[in-house]
Amino acid sequence: MKKGWLEKYTAIRLNRQGQEKRHTYYQHCWWESGRIRKRHVSRTEESQLLKELGYS
Repeated sequence: MKKGWLEKYTAIRLNRQGQEKRHTYYQHCWWESGRIRKRHVSRTEESQLLKELGYS
């Protein structure tokens, strides 16, 4: 696992009734050959990554 950092995002969508649904998720970011790479973090690996990168 590459070290790096986590960025938190909140996506806001409207459901069929027009109500806002907020979904918070993380992206794992790291530097690779001079560029920032980003990868969506799934729910199952979220807590593990938070521990590994020292956020908990």
